[in-house]
Amino acid sequence: MSTVQDTLDAMRLGNYDRNLPLDCYPEIMMLLAGAKNSRDRQLCYWMLCDIALATRSAEIGTFAVRRLALEKTVKLKVEALHVIMWTSGVTHYDELLTALAQGNSQITYNALKALGACVGTKAETALLETLRAAKEKRDVGNATNAAVSLARMAGADAVGHLATIYPKLPRTTPYGGVLAAVVYAFARHPSASTTALVRRELETTTMGQLGWAALNYLAKWGGADDVPRASRYLTQLLDRYETGVELFSYTMTQVDTKYTTELSASVALLCKDSAAALAPFKPRLRKHWDFFSAHDHAILKEYEPDTFAELQVSAHAVIRTIRTIRTVII
Repeated sequence: MSTVQDTLDAMRLGNYDRNLPLDCYPEIMMLLAGAKNSRDRQLCYWMLCDIALATRSAEIGTFAVRRLALEKTVKLKVEALHVIMWTSGVTHYDELLTALAQGNSQITYNALKALGACVGTKAETALLETLRAAKEKRDVGNATNAAVSLARMAGADAVGHLATIYPKLPRTTPYGGVLAAVVYAFARHPSASTTALVRRELETTTMGQLGWAALNYLAKWGGADDVPRASRYLTQLLDRYETGVELFSYTMTQVDTKYTTELSASVALLCKDSAAALAPFKPRLRKHWDFFSAHDHAILKEYEPDTFAELQVSAHAVIRTIRTIRTVII
């Protein structure tokens, strides 16, 4: 009996150790195509999801797109969409656009996520149209998924369109994730106009997600002129986290990866000027870096990939940044 069949049998009993070989997906596809009941097909999709997450295989994504037209229930269509979401570089996805147009809210929500795995103007157009309608429909969930997908795959033309849509999006807290994802999309093809938009946001926003995204953009694409902005933001950030409630109440398994990234981006932006820009912050920063450096393992353990995985700095990168910048601070 094959490893895949053994795993499927174990999953039927509620046991799954997630140790399948990454090259076994053709066998899973065959099992799925021949499965006689919806439960076995669902379990096969779960196995494909795990392999897609590890490999980002376009072949798996294309297979799952074809399955969309064959599945009869919303539940299994959503399972196929989950597989597509974890892949990348999918070039044939007409069935996905058809599913998006059907109007089922559950399928639409997940299809917008899955489009982030696709490449080409048809996918970009569908996502841009969703964002344009965001204000009128007040559909934050779909707008967020569309923006996140664009941040994964938007080309230069799509980013140009985003720069005209972005100022019209609502500046309310529920849209913080939408705005942040658009800023990450800007970083794929930065320009003078996108940099100006991001600088303006860092000056005015009170939304944490958006401030974080703006910091990361400017840490990569900004310049010495952005140092005063970074200085003000870092001061506010340290004030917020030195209340004795937010930062140092963390246990070893509750380290805030988002916070380390935000802190790292602020310091990296200050370093664009010179190490002297950090001097006023050194006493305050030492205890923060010591705290997070002492919990490297916990940060790695805490980090869980999700649909923002393409956008966020991974825990490994955060730790590398901590170790590099710490030498400047100390």
